[in-house]
Amino acid sequence: MENRTEQNCLISVIVPVYNILDCLERCVNSICGQTWKNLEILLVDDGSTDGTGKLCDLLAEKDDRIRVFHKPNGGSSSARNLGISMAKGKWIGFVDSDDWIEPQMYERLYEAATAAGTSIAQASRDEIDEDYHKRPDVCTPPEQEVTCTAEDFLKTLLLHQGDCSFCTKLIKKSLFEGHRFPEGKLNEDFRLLVELLCEGERVRILPEQLYHVFYRIGSNTRRKDKNDFSRVFEDIVENADYMEQLTR
Repeated sequence: MENRTEQNCLISVIVPVYNILDCLERCVNSICGQTWKNLEILLVDDGSTDGTGKLCDLLAEKDDRIRVFHKPNGGSSSARNLGISMAKGKWIGFVDSDDWIEPQMYERLYEAATAAGTSIAQASRDEIDEDYHKRPDVCTPPEQEVTCTAEDFLKTLLLHQGDCSFCTKLIKKSLFEGHRFPEGKLNEDFRLLVELLCEGERVRILPEQLYHVFYRIGSNTRRKDKNDFSRVFEDIVENADYMEQLTR
């Protein structure tokens, strides 16, 4: 394990941003406050119309580790994909602009991955409602730090027990070569994670709930309309067909 004072490895943290004035500063501050100092923060403004883009620029003036990219609206996946292409770090993390993280998250993930020799490390998460009360856990944290094989991790995803979110993970940038988030889909994390796991990647999982999901009705990441619900079912069927092809 590397000494915590020898933080020579650059970590890129990608934050897709869209009309999120009330939460963005909290999110960015939690990343800037990481104990792992050698990081860059990529704020990808996905065509915001409420002044969020200007706030991104203001935040970048306060911390030279922040890089801002403004693009036409194309959805979270397109914003993430732009961030991946612009990232300079050897490792990549993602944070949704509604959410926030604990100060030690990326230091713990990096140390866990390098100690275990894995290309993916995952923190546990919790969900916080609008009154800042903790909601029931969607994914039960392990009792202790554990390494999960690709096959076993895939099984947890298929049983709806595992965490397919990229926001709880730190991943070697080299894994994204030839892989990107599918754009225009609602289950993009699942699809891309399955692709990475199919290359035999193991996952080191931490029990600490270091990632906080801000769960509120109407938030960017949880807003749904009737068209979204029909797309969810279409994407579920498509992903099921994809998994069937993999197991033939």
